[in-house]
Amino acid sequence: DYFNLIYMRAHHIPVEIARTSRTIIREMTEKDLPDMYELYADPAVARWTEPLYAYDEELEFTRAYIDNMYTFYGYGLWLVFDKKTGELVGRMGIENRSIDGVNCQELGYLVGRKYQRRGIAYEVCSKIVEYAREYLYIDRLYACIHKDNIPSINFINKMKFKLYAKDIDDMDIYVRQLDENK
Repeated sequence: DYFNLIYMRAHHIPVEIARTSRTIIREMTEKDLPDMYELYADPAVARWTEPLYAYDEELEFTRAYIDNMYTFYGYGLWLVFDKKTGELVGRMGIENRSIDGVNCQELGYLVGRKYQRRGIAYEVCSKIVEYAREYLYIDRLYACIHKDNIPSINFINKMKFKLYAKDIDDMDIYVRQLDENK
């Protein structure tokens, strides 16, 4: 597995992270940018996220992200595709964020409008939590959500995250302990 991973990284082949009953979760590539722009173009979908850069800048950012984030940490924001259609469902995964001056891992998720309210975010994020615990040995995940983003707050509560800190720069911070022994 390790040599296969090295080969894939050296040849810029995206690593498949996991599959769920309806989706494939994999690393992004430069070729995915047009689909990502389409996903982020919907203001209702991307309302609570940072926008993508102008194309050339986003392309450079994506190249650096692939080379640094995926290669160094073994995680990042991944793309989620519909198994049947191959269509981009969303972008979900694990990011680094400084919380209380410590580098922590944060669960992030963005789901296209067509795929919302179908349980896909729960299905995929549950798989990501499992992956974080079993393969990355992460013992806790955080979620930082704008205090007015009620659908996301409801979702993160469903994912068994608990409130950690309230109204920090308009964000509420949630945490989920993954190591069940603690």
